[in-house]
Order: sequence, then C-alpha cells, then structure tokens
Amino acid sequence: MVLTFLALLLLTGGIMRNPAAPSPNGEELAATREADGAFAVTRHPVMWGIALWALSHILLAPDLRTLFFMGAMIVLALGGSAAQDHKKREFLGEGWKVWAGKTSYFPQLSQLGQIRPVMWLVSLALWLAISWLHLPLGGIPAGVWRWVG
Repeated sequence: MVLTFLALLLLTGGIMRNPAAPSPNGEELAATREADGAFAVTRHPVMWGIALWALSHILLAPDLRTLFFMGAMIVLALGGSAAQDHKKREFLGEGWKVWAGKTSYFPQLSQLGQIRPVMWLVSLALWLAISWLHLPLGGIPAGVWRWVG
C-alpha cells in the first residue's frame, strides 16, 4: 500500500507542475528553475512513480505474467529516464548541468516534505478512488479495500 501511494504521489506531483517540460528556451529554464515539489525528490517523478507502481505489483503478485509485464514497465520507465538524461545533457548543455546539480536521478525520500500538502491530499483521494476501482475493474481488491470490503 505504501509503495502504490508513494508511486501515485510522485506521478501526480510530476504531472501537475513539470519544470522539466519541453520548451523552446529549455536551457535557460533548466538553469533558472528551482527543484521543488516532486522534483525535489527526483528529476523523473512520473517515471519513478510508474516503476514503483510496477514493483508493488511484482511484490504482491509474483507470477510469471506479472513479472514480465511489470518488469518491462520498470525497464522502460527507468531506462527511458536515463535516456532522457542523456538526451537533455546533449541538447541543453550548461543549463542541464545546473538542473542535474539541483536534482537527483534516484528518489531522495528525505525530500518528500518538499511536496505541498495539497498534493498529498490529491494523491490520497486518487489513491483511494483508484484502489477502490481495482475490484470492479480488475477483479482483485486493493489497498485498504482489501480489509474494509
């Protein structure tokens, strides 16, 4: 449960306010923007959110089908993040070095406090809704609904 919530927190935090979004003046933006919110945790919060979500499914349902499908999601998310870093290093030059110096590829859990309280609440509401929908859509109860009913 904790992994899926953390995954959703990173995912929503990365989608709601993305300082790393493509822009014509990307080098300038990379050099001047602050790494806050989910980007204080990792410069790839969406991709790490997907990877953690997939990992939670492997841990909870370690069958061959889950291992292959979710394992592929992890490889794509984290491999894609590494490829994005390489591409941006090439295209954004000095601005990228500044941005990479402010952020971390690997999640820094000590920075979770940088995520605004409203994002925690949005993520909690989404997590409750998505985990509730897990039973009618997937046939398996998930999250707190495994015990609540």
